[in-house]
Amino acid sequence: MADFASSLPIRTEVDADSKVQIKVHSFQTPDGVGNQAEVTDEALWVKPFGSDGTSQLQFLLSPLGATVVDGFYDVTNNPLPSSAGNIAYTRAAAPAITDQVIRITGGVITDDVPSANIHALDTSSYTMGYVSGDDEWDRIGATAGALNVFLTNTSINVDVDGVYDAGTNTNPDNVGVVWHVRNATPGDAQQTFRPTGVTASTVHAIDVALHDESGVAFSDANPLPVYISGQPNDPVHDYATAANVAANATTTNTYTVTAAKTLYLQQWQISGSGRIKGELEIETGVGAGTFTTRSVAFTSTANATYSESFERPIEVAAGVIVRITLTNRDNQAQDLFSFLNGYEV
Repeated sequence: MADFASSLPIRTEVDADSKVQIKVHSFQTPDGVGNQAEVTDEALWVKPFGSDGTSQLQFLLSPLGATVVDGFYDVTNNPLPSSAGNIAYTRAAAPAITDQVIRITGGVITDDVPSANIHALDTSSYTMGYVSGDDEWDRIGATAGALNVFLTNTSINVDVDGVYDAGTNTNPDNVGVVWHVRNATPGDAQQTFRPTGVTASTVHAIDVALHDESGVAFSDANPLPVYISGQPNDPVHDYATAANVAANATTTNTYTVTAAKTLYLQQWQISGSGRIKGELEIETGVGAGTFTTRSVAFTSTANATYSESFERPIEVAAGVIVRITLTNRDNQAQDLFSFLNGYEV
């Protein structure tokens, strides 16, 4: 008569909540190969059924029955105790399971990591600063998206002249300048002036108010000394003569202003051996053929030359004609002379 292994009933305990509790103890297979379940360090190691445990991964269960990802490392049985990937939610007001689609990545800090390959966790954190007087740390605040930083008893070097980049740094010098009020020893309290500027066509310049070394503004009562070394523009001296002009006859001396320039007429003069009349005339426009009289002069036998200089030069536009008309007012023919001068810019 053969003996056989008789199965035993499961023994249970009932707790206060009427739950069935099952106690699992270390168990060795009948062939003696190894334990299918082994309790060590208050954790349960479970091998796949029929495994000898030498090459296959074991499962580690916590005392509460949950699978422990970070199990005990074993070079043979558990070489990857934490082989589980973290998956993040796509940003949403109330992220759900369907939003859990982003695998978190990492990388070495370098300049050549494509942005499309970086997936980061949403982070809400604070920048803290140590308050020495209070012997504690406090949050650094912000106003309208700008960080509020106040530096005392220290210095900081800031390179405002960055490298221009059309996409990331279009304003490398976007820093305002503040000036000190004039003072023997200007300090922070005097740093109250913001310089202003003006625009003229394509030229952008700083407003300038000239003062002498004592800080007094230049004016009619405090003029700026100026030394004129010479005329930097193109000088003009147009001279003409008319021989044997009959009594009561006229002659003209004309000058056309150079193209793209402006004539600043400073002086004109007429002369003859007898009485003459002179008129300084300026054309009303380029090619107009009509003139406006700007000055009239008469000479006599006692004073046969007339000269006039203008305190403020007369401006004449390019292409316009300046004309001196001479009339012989004597009773016989005579030679007549005239000139005009100035400079062109």
